Amino acid sequence: MPISPYAPSSLDSAPNFAIRSILDFPNQPIDGIIYLNANTNYTFVGFVDLQGLRLVCKGVVGIIGLTSETSFLTSSGLGAGLPLISSTLGFDLTMRNITVINITLGVVFDINGAGAAQYNFTALNLFSCNIGKFDNTGNIIFLNCALINSHGFIFDTAASTISFSQTNMSVPVGQTLMRLEATLVVSRRFRILNSPISVPVGAVGIEFVAGVTIPTDMVVLTDVGFSGGSANYIVGLVANDLLSRWTENRGIDNSANSGYYSMDNNATATVIPAPNTFVKLAGTTTAGVLQRFTHSDNRLTYTGVLVRTFGVYASISVEAGNNQTIQTQIRRYDAANVLQEVSASTRSTTSGANRAENITIFLPVTMHPNDYIEIWGANGSNTNITATELIVMVR
Repeated sequence: MPISPYAPSSLDSAPNFAIRSILDFPNQPIDGIIYLNANTNYTFVGFVDLQGLRLVCKGVVGIIGLTSETSFLTSSGLGAGLPLISSTLGFDLTMRNITVINITLGVVFDINGAGAAQYNFTALNLFSCNIGKFDNTGNIIFLNCALINSHGFIFDTAASTISFSQTNMSVPVGQTLMRLEATLVVSRRFRILNSPISVPVGAVGIEFVAGVTIPTDMVVLTDVGFSGGSANYIVGLVANDLLSRWTENRGIDNSANSGYYSMDNNATATVIPAPNTFVKLAGTTTAGVLQRFTHSDNRLTYTGVLVRTFGVYASISVEAGNNQTIQTQIRRYDAANVLQEVSASTRSTTSGANRAENITIFLPVTMHPNDYIEIWGANGSNTNITATELIVMVR
């Protein structure tokens, strides 16, 4: 018999305890700890103060409220540095529709995911909290949450995806909202989408410590609004780093995805072996701004991981014999050095001074990782040509 798509999940059918006070937990405290049973939901009703006690997950646990405006959790008197919620044996944790408030001497989380555990937070509010550490995890997902007047979110060792979407964040003066440690390896992505982040003067927003490992193109910031006036909205990474894919953000620079190189007063001739035979233009080029491109002489290689469409623009001045017919092209090759695309050829005739100036070419190209573009030229005769000036822009 087929299983109905509307069948409840194991979490939906798990035991559920309504918690209005410490007395409602099925397990009473042991040495300051309330142990949360595996495969169990705990629904917090009203304002629950654990009075210095901590919660330790013994398996997959759901910590749930009725709404984040009516269900509150705190632990007044929680000792300095102690976590409100611990899951240290790789157990998944889900929290939704609840507000954690005033965890300042201790921390909210002490999480060790054993390399694979998943953490899903929906409509979770953290108000005036020291957030704590997520270590060696799988996915960490925040959706429609609020981290208000809170700080100290630390990621370390490993994570698959760290994601914040539609999450309102602010950090107090003198604190750092979140820090990605040098020893952290993110295997997929770090991203923040459609979220405002307030960072006042004297505070730090997001700190990427030197050495942190994240794939190319996979620090994704989209429609993030930074405000508050700090000079340190983001530390350790800028928009044109290879890791950064920052678009439609406010308060910070956005990524350009571009490459540029030029040549000025070049004297190296391009050897033309036969009339109308195209050859890569010779000379030493100088790179300008590069993001997701690397440069070598008369070549830009795309190093991003996404297939993208770019416009390639080139302006060239050429010297050759008098009244020579010069042709130029933009060429795109793939990673195997196979020609994939050629622009329409431009034609220009050298003047009585043996020069053809301001030759321009344009080609829209769709580039795959490790594709590259070059500028090639030909002559209607077998006379060598010299590209004295060359400007190439891909964006």
